[in-house]
Formats: sequence, C-alpha cells, structure tokens
Amino acid sequence: VTDISVRVAFNEDEIAFRLAWDDRFADTLAVDSALALSEGYTAADTYPVLFPDGERVRGWFPDAAEIMIPVNHENTLVLPHFVYGNVGQPVDLWRWRAEHEYDAGEPNVIEMRADGADAPPEVHDSESQLASGGAARLDGRWTVVIRRPLRTEDTTGEVQLAAGQLVPVAFHVWEGANGETGLRMSLSSWMY
Repeated sequence: VTDISVRVAFNEDEIAFRLAWDDRFADTLAVDSALALSEGYTAADTYPVLFPDGERVRGWFPDAAEIMIPVNHENTLVLPHFVYGNVGQPVDLWRWRAEHEYDAGEPNVIEMRADGADAPPEVHDSESQLASGGAARLDGRWTVVIRRPLRTEDTTGEVQLAAGQLVPVAFHVWEGANGETGLRMSLSSWMY
C-alpha cells in the first residue's frame, strides 16, 4: 500500500476516521491466520527483529489498517517513534482487521497500546474497548470507518481527545496477499 486517503469527522462526543486505499485482493479469511499458526509462523515472529526467518513467511494474511495516536500528545515537543512509540511515550492503536469484518463473533475494531516495537501491542481490557467500525470493499478499494468517543474513563492509559484539538496521528496498513503481518506493513510518519 503506497497511498491512503483519510477523512476525519468529529463532534463534541466522538471522532470518526474514514480510511481508503487500493488493494487488488480482499484477504478476509480467518483460515489464513489459522494456517499460518499451524505452520509455526505468527505475527510476533517479527518482534524485535524485522525479518527473523524470511523463508517461513506465507503469502496470505488478513488485510488490516490501524490508527495510531500518542497517549500523551499534549504539551510535548518530541513525538513517539512512528512504529509503535517508545518507552515512556506510549501510543494508542485502533486496529481494523478484514477477517473480523465477516466473523460475527469478533469485534471489527480492537483498541491496543504499544510502548515500542520491541514487543507486540497489548490489547486494552474488554471494558475499555470503545472503538467500533466497519468496512466495505468495492472495485479493488477498501474503505474503513473507525470511530471512538473523544474521552474515555482511563484518562492516563488511553488517548484523550477534544473537539478542534491539533493531534498527531499515523497510519499502518497490512496487505495480506503481500505476506504482511506484525511489523511487516506499510506505515506513515506523524501527521496533524
């Protein structure tokens, strides 16, 4: 994925991101991830070394997209690293996965937190899972909408937003047909 189109809408209560990108293949099957696990390959294999066992990479994983926002973005001149932040500068992640779009038992969007690329992101507690979303694929293009309340009850561990506030944000996209999973992804630098 070389280009992503992003639109944002917000009101006094919540924010919504609309992400769109071209992808020739719709990689949506959970069976792809199950097969990868049975073959001994997991997304965690890319931590902390980016390409540990290149010959074990499979060709298919689910497509996914992620929004990343620094937890402590106010009054700071130094931004976290754009690949999952760094120690002392955690980031909030809101991740959509194509395989969950078609599985009624799984949420479409999960919220996570990362403190650097040396370990996989940690999933927020179930009561903190406030993000929701959905996707559509038409003419070789994914369109994903992810929404979340601006404020949450966890004021220290999750990003808190305010209407009209200038906030740094970055994006990650995984193209499953390209063998992308874990740290193998397309990514952006910080934008406001």
